[in-house]
Amino acid sequence: MPQMSKVELYAAIRRDHRAGMKMRELERKYNVSWRTVKKAVDSVWPEPRKKLPPRPTALDPYKPVIDEMLRTDLDAPRKQRHTITRIFHRLIEEHGADVSYQMVRRYVSDRKPEILAASGKAPIEAFVPQTHLPGHEAEVDFGDVTVRLAGELVTCYLFSLRLSYSGKAVHRVFASCGQEAFFEGHVHALRTLGGVPRSKIRYDNLKSAVAQVLGLNRARVETDRWIAFRSHFNIESFYCRPGIEGAHEKGGVEGMIGYFRRNHFTPVPEVDFLAELLMTECDDRARRRSERRIKAAGFPREKSLRAFDFDANPNIDAATVHTLASCEWIKKSQPLCLIGDSGTGKSHMLIALGTEAAMKGYRVRYTLATKLVNELVEAADEKQLNKTIARYGRVDLLCIDELGYMELDRRGAELLFQVLTEREEKNSVAIASNESFGGWTKTFTDPRLCAAIVDRLTFNGTIIETGTDSYRLASTRARAEHAEAG
Repeated sequence: MPQMSKVELYAAIRRDHRAGMKMRELERKYNVSWRTVKKAVDSVWPEPRKKLPPRPTALDPYKPVIDEMLRTDLDAPRKQRHTITRIFHRLIEEHGADVSYQMVRRYVSDRKPEILAASGKAPIEAFVPQTHLPGHEAEVDFGDVTVRLAGELVTCYLFSLRLSYSGKAVHRVFASCGQEAFFEGHVHALRTLGGVPRSKIRYDNLKSAVAQVLGLNRARVETDRWIAFRSHFNIESFYCRPGIEGAHEKGGVEGMIGYFRRNHFTPVPEVDFLAELLMTECDDRARRRSERRIKAAGFPREKSLRAFDFDANPNIDAATVHTLASCEWIKKSQPLCLIGDSGTGKSHMLIALGTEAAMKGYRVRYTLATKLVNELVEAADEKQLNKTIARYGRVDLLCIDELGYMELDRRGAELLFQVLTEREEKNSVAIASNESFGGWTKTFTDPRLCAAIVDRLTFNGTIIETGTDSYRLASTRARAEHAEAG
């Protein structure tokens, strides 16, 4: 068995301590001292290892001499300052030092910027994390992509505008990266996003916008057509510093172009017209989004309305179900209750309608009633209840399956009631239960609490009774009879 890291050791000690194991037992089990056990119980993260003091080197006596040479260079002509090689030779010739060149080079490389900064003759460079407000900033860039157009490999240009806060990006492929494509890409992106960033849009030195770069600062001479274009749309331009120093200032859009190229242009797309590529790109993007939402919902298996046999259960009105598939009830934050015995299609209907909602762009979460209650109880014990309830409150549709199969204690019922209250008339809830509302007192033992939960799940909602005839049982009997007849 591989040896545990210190973080894993701390986690194991904390887990056993929460389970009731005493301190002495923890010491013996993990073969550690009481100090280690106490530190693990008090903190999830081990203390960082203390740095060892620097070891003495043969260069230590000569460090003041090197510092004096570097300070003298501050006032010396730029072309007559000490190089590392010259410092090394002077130490040997004038001071008889027995040191290596690598040792001198390492020290000078570290010490020279410190002396320059201490003299006040050079600005202190530091990294400040970029922070962005929602809807305030964006970044624009072009990237080249290869397309097989009408049977020939052609280099096209991908225009990308990315919102700095959310990371949402709009892309469009053009045959060139000229000014017309630059303007058309902006129009398409701003129309798609529904507005213009409130603060600024970051650019590099695109010829479509910049006629001349003035020095190594942010001053630019802009083209006349670009000035008129951004004035019309009220765009505030912000130009990044040229060279390596400004590479990080709009790294988000450059990374997004690479991501888009790898995920949407691999393998190389084959089209007859660029318009086909745009349609394929939009369809592919919509499909991927739907797949992500369906996966995030946590459905235990795939179910669809097309696979549901309405003829096998005449209690379910197909017209009502297809109306629900339009998701208008989710838009109005209305509840849905599916009531019926086991095997009548409740879970199939619940998952299928949840899948339809996810495909239409709604955020969906599927869970079993007992699993939800257990999660809420654990969150309450760990003082994370508000965060957990808020997480369930954010989704557009919460699907709760198997409500009524097991009796809930008063605490679990109260926690479930808090989730339903958080979502009341804000977001939709869909439940599937094998008990009629009159039998819910078996699940919720407090009659007043039971009545309050039923009230929240039925107000302005849709109730579908799936009946008592099990489809699964009928299918099993039919197969058995068919086998006997054969």
